Amino acid sequence: MQSKPAGQIEGLLIFETPTQGIEESSSGPETKKSYDICTADGSIRTTDEAFRSFGRWVNAFARFDSFYNQPKQVSFNLDPKSVGNHWTAEITWGTEQRDSNNKTELAEFDVRYNLRFSTKGGRKARRIAYRQAVYIDGGWADDVTCAIGTGGEGVEVDSPAISFQVSDRFPYDWLSPERKMNIASMTGQTVNADEFMGYPPGWVRFLGMDTTLAKEFDGDWAEVDGVPYKMPSYYWDATFDFAVQGPREEQTDDGQTLQVDPWVHVWAETEDADYTDENGDEYTGVKVRRYHAAQIYFPADYGILFD
Repeated sequence: MQSKPAGQIEGLLIFETPTQGIEESSSGPETKKSYDICTADGSIRTTDEAFRSFGRWVNAFARFDSFYNQPKQVSFNLDPKSVGNHWTAEITWGTEQRDSNNKTELAEFDVRYNLRFSTKGGRKARRIAYRQAVYIDGGWADDVTCAIGTGGEGVEVDSPAISFQVSDRFPYDWLSPERKMNIASMTGQTVNADEFMGYPPGWVRFLGMDTTLAKEFDGDWAEVDGVPYKMPSYYWDATFDFAVQGPREEQTDDGQTLQVDPWVHVWAETEDADYTDENGDEYTGVKVRRYHAAQIYFPADYGILFD
């Protein structure tokens, strides 16, 4: 088995040799790799120069090997079998010990998926009051109609709901222009067509997505003007916002309740009506003629958000 190219820096060509292995030491297992080094153009003429360049290559690349950790020892010698600018080197990595039993600790498996919940809910318009009074002759008297506003337009109140966020990391090419447009078209306009995150169809609304470009140095490297650099890999850190609402009850003007499906908008159609108060005085107000339940969100497949 022949040596294989491992890199180059500042006129040095570095080749990894087949000579490597794992040995036991007093501090635990040690892994060693050997290298052949020579000059590419004769620009490096002393062992001291070559060693300094090789050390920079180790710091820029070798210590970020995906399998080994920080080099424990680096030896660098003039090759006794050759004439000219040719050297040999050996890097020793030690396996870090964590516990009293001298066992090697496994690396943590990084799961970037995250889930957050909130019960802050949202806002909605309420058009029917639980109870309503009217101010007459210097005092408050029970109102015979519970429609809010002279035309039953209602008032904005808190709306019970659960909100949650799902965060995950995706490859850079995951966020294509087509995906951006699809997600934008679903934002604020849809409910889940199928069961989603344990919730039945129609319970979950998609409120939007926020993304941030992230980068990590995974061990890849490239050479720029003869100098090796750690090269980043790019990802998208995406957070998806949702809100959940279950079936609910809405009160009618006559004190009854309406059973309403999640995210269905109930509105009241009103008409003018004549009323007589407790003093026998007549006045004109509004009453509910009929109720309407409007489904304004389209069913959508939320699975495509993460595919």
